[in-house]
Amino acid sequence: MLSSSQAKSLLKHNSGLIPVIVGCQTHFEIAIDGKSIAPQRMSQTPQARQFKTRSAAYSYLRTYLESEPKRGLEF
Repeated sequence: MLSSSQAKSLLKHNSGLIPVIVGCQTHFEIAIDGKSIAPQRMSQTPQARQFKTRSAAYSYLRTYLESEPKRGLEF
């Protein structure tokens, strides 16, 4: 599991990585290099940041990568 800052620096240093929105049974998650992004405030039991809709995950991802160069995100 990656923290938000770890994920951002990983993407900054390796432009070949592409974030993916993963659909689970009841929610969506964002993964980079097979590792989920954790919420900003991690709890005792680590779990991935969860989104109710794919559009919410995409909006977060778009905002998250706003300062990064375009990565060709296509859904």
